Amino acid sequence: MKLVTLAVLLAPLSACHTQPAQGREIEAQPATSETTMVLDFSGLREQSMTVEEFVKACQRVSGFNFTYTESTQAAMNAKSMRILGSDQVAVTEFGSFLNAQLQDSGFTCERIGPDHLRVFSIQPRAM
Repeated sequence: MKLVTLAVLLAPLSACHTQPAQGREIEAQPATSETTMVLDFSGLREQSMTVEEFVKACQRVSGFNFTYTESTQAAMNAKSMRILGSDQVAVTEFGSFLNAQLQDSGFTCERIGPDHLRVFSIQPRAM
């Protein structure tokens, strides 16, 4: 009985085609690439904020994740900053942009872990 039920269920599937019909081509969808994405920081331009507020804003705008110690967090909250330079940043240039902004406030960052996790570690800059 179980074999008959299985045969009845599989029969319609054997009629399905997995190959596209001849003469019809499937159009390739353009791939979305990080090289074409631009991050917009114009809403933060000339705004005074703590370094931690800047990092949180970067997380919202970019989708990158950040990690730092509690002592680094305290130091970030003790320093104010303003965004300098361009407020339009290509995703591929985000690391350089972030490092430049943080260095002016006495911090540094480096990308850690697998690329798909998109994580930066922030530390006080060694003097």
